[in-house]
Amino acid sequence: MNISQILLLDKKNLYIDQIFVSGVNFCINIMLIRYLGFENYGLFFLIWSIVQFLISTQSTLTINPAQSLYPKLNKNNQTKYLKNINFIFLLVNFIIIIISLFLYYFLKDILSQSINLQLFLYSCLYFFSFALHDFLRKLLILINEISKTLLIDFVYYSIFLTLLLFFINLGSIDIILVLKIIIVSGFFSSVIGISISSFSNLSTKNIKHIFIRNWKSSKWLLFTVFTNWFNSNYIFFLTNSLLGLKAIGFIRAAQNIIGITHILFQLLENIMPTNLSNVWKLHGFKEMKVYFFKSLSIFTIFILIILIIINFYSEQIITILYKEFNQNIQSSLMMFSPMYILIIISIFLKSILRTFENTKPIFYGNIFAIIFTLCVGEIIINQLNILGSMLILICIHLIIFVILSLSLVKKLNENYSRN
Repeated sequence: MNISQILLLDKKNLYIDQIFVSGVNFCINIMLIRYLGFENYGLFFLIWSIVQFLISTQSTLTINPAQSLYPKLNKNNQTKYLKNINFIFLLVNFIIIIISLFLYYFLKDILSQSINLQLFLYSCLYFFSFALHDFLRKLLILINEISKTLLIDFVYYSIFLTLLLFFINLGSIDIILVLKIIIVSGFFSSVIGISISSFSNLSTKNIKHIFIRNWKSSKWLLFTVFTNWFNSNYIFFLTNSLLGLKAIGFIRAAQNIIGITHILFQLLENIMPTNLSNVWKLHGFKEMKVYFFKSLSIFTIFILIILIIINFYSEQIITILYKEFNQNIQSSLMMFSPMYILIIISIFLKSILRTFENTKPIFYGNIFAIIFTLCVGEIIINQLNILGSMLILICIHLIIFVILSLSLVKKLNENYSRN
């Protein structure tokens, strides 16, 4: 495996796509923080986190297992498999929306304090439009039509950015308007995505078999979605209840700065499980192990260099982006650095465990992290405020990293013994 393949340079269009997506997201979030304010941006983030949870839930039954299973199939079976995946996607999303409507009906008295019916309905449309866009782009990456992925991402983010700038120039913006912009962008890009992909090819033949195969491959990932969302977002909801929405705005403002690294994170999450499966299929277990450790070393060092540079110039960066310096943002930014090192290593660990179809340790890692958070989260945040929230997030990723590492060592030793 040469250096070009390790760095994924043979997928240059995917690099271009991720740079474009992360760059535009960076600009959009800067504008949302500036023009919504830290408090309203905090509420927008809570809505975004719920939508991402729902998208992650349906992905574990559709595109995520496909990333590991699809490369292992022969060409004829690959075509049949994708037709079933397309149908499963529509079915799962329909069920999620119906369940969400019922939940809102029964919890409306509680939710209406911060999320009224209008905001909820727009959030549902936001979920489906972006879920469809996300599914189509990952489907195109899976079948190696990355130039088409670049096209639908360009359409989505160009419309989003253009409309956002247009309404900012007209006057003030609010969360409802931002959601409307997201919905319009998502549906326009999805229409193009459907026209250039195989998504319109649906099949229910062997649907039960395909669903069960996906379930067996990623059932622990589904449970992990719940636990992972709890680990990542319970702290923000707890921070909101103890410190207010503005504190969430400060933390997210810091994360947006460090979000430049998301280019690599998203690239690796999209391509690494498939790459590992392909290397194992074509070159065997030993070559896959070499590819894994070389890739891990190179990308971790690269991320570390970026984090050092960002923190060294943090005061200047914060002042330029948010008009004035804020100590809460700088402190959060500093604490994101060790957390992001743990995150990139964990992405690699999760990818190879998914290749082994051994996703149970991912679930266990999240369970232990939840127990830790429930036991000490409120105490630490009350004592240390925003720094407490950040410390809990670091500990969550440290616990997950330790459990994934131990599980991988065990799995590698088992395979080494068999070989």
